[in-house]
Amino acid sequence: MKDVLIYWDRNVFDGKIRRLPSNLILYTQIYNIDKNSWSLIFKFDTPPCIQGYETIGKVDFLVKDAPKNILIDNFEFDFFDGKKIIGKCKIIDW
Repeated sequence: MKDVLIYWDRNVFDGKIRRLPSNLILYTQIYNIDKNSWSLIFKFDTPPCIQGYETIGKVDFLVKDAPKNILIDNFEFDFFDGKKIIGKCKIIDW
């Protein structure tokens, strides 16, 4: 798993109608990688709702044959909820 920083969209998570996720595990997809889409898993020690709009966690692909070589320092991709972008992700290499 790689370290990831997620910047949640404040227009989506306004704190009143929709709050940041309270789960320690989340899933999304990444699109247009080798003309495919791939499922990702995110794991957190502290849920996003406690960390705030900039959340640190771990990310990895769900399948072994995924293009893991793209998860390098500073690689950025969108966090989707269905077809809606709800955040931006950036791989960080401490």
